Amino acid sequence: MRIRGDRLRSLRESRGWTQSYVALRIGCSRTTVTSWETRGITPSPARLQNLATLFEVDSFYLIAGDCGSPLRFLRRSAGLLQRDVAQSLNVGVPTYSDVETGRQGIPDRWIPILSSEFRVPPSVIRSLCGLSRDERTEGAADRFAPSVVASEHPPMNSRIRDRMLSRRNLG
Repeated sequence: MRIRGDRLRSLRESRGWTQSYVALRIGCSRTTVTSWETRGITPSPARLQNLATLFEVDSFYLIAGDCGSPLRFLRRSAGLLQRDVAQSLNVGVPTYSDVETGRQGIPDRWIPILSSEFRVPPSVIRSLCGLSRDERTEGAADRFAPSVVASEHPPMNSRIRDRMLSRRNLG
């Protein structure tokens, strides 16, 4: 994943800011800002979020289109594999993969664990993933899932869970 240096430079110049001013506001050196603008070097997730906040844009506006999902970006930035994150979440790799690729929403209970694993504040995860506490969209999948005590039952594949729920509703 690469930052869109042209967009970053355009945003900075449209406000009349110097690279030194942006560096001061973000907490890095001017040469770091230069590398973002000219070579497309990707900032850390936290700095990317700080840039987006500073320029009042969505973080995805600042990154190239081939970046994949925000969770993938965060996971790779932390040097983790999908299986590492899935193990921390106590779910199977396919379940985590479905969330990382956007096929399923991010459950609320995952946010603090992901924050710890990716070494970023929960607000960075929420922002990069387009989640908002006010909208409560991140827990939509949980609200419709049956409550299961984790110690009594192993994690359940979503297709199996859906099949079980449909059978309960039929009988």
